Amino acid sequence: MRLVATAQALLPVLGLAVLSACSPALNWRQASVASVPVMLPCKPDKARRSVTLVPHTLVMDMVGCEAGSALFAVSRVELPEGVAAPEVLAAWRAQALAALRASQVQDQPMAGATLLQAQGLRPDGRAVQAQLLWRLRGRQIVHWAVYAERLGPDMTEPFFAETPQP
Repeated sequence: MRLVATAQALLPVLGLAVLSACSPALNWRQASVASVPVMLPCKPDKARRSVTLVPHTLVMDMVGCEAGSALFAVSRVELPEGVAAPEVLAAWRAQALAALRASQVQDQPMAGATLLQAQGLRPDGRAVQAQLLWRLRGRQIVHWAVYAERLGPDMTEPFFAETPQP
């Protein structure tokens, strides 16, 4: 009898523990980068800066945040007239992989986009996995990136599922 009474007394405490364990570390919300809608799992920081994507200097708008031990970022550039998208995409991809110090890169076919998974190193030398996507939208290139020690579908599926189609 005493065991049943003890178990009944612990039920509310166990219920709270279970509920808190189920609280998502990734709280997905709508955000935007220069009017492009995106989904992020945390309140984003925003930035704008000039970047050189050989041989062009372009203005890049960015949003990003860290949640669930991962870094989520979305960037966007507007291509000026006369600037070819494939040239900028190739330079951006090369810079991203160089910054990642990528050791393994796996391209995945995707309609109208460049999607890849890579393994590399963080600036502090720790291992990192990345999933990167570039999509051309008219004269814009939008780039989605997620970095974590270990990527899981809870990080990548909602983030990339919301990528707007051209």
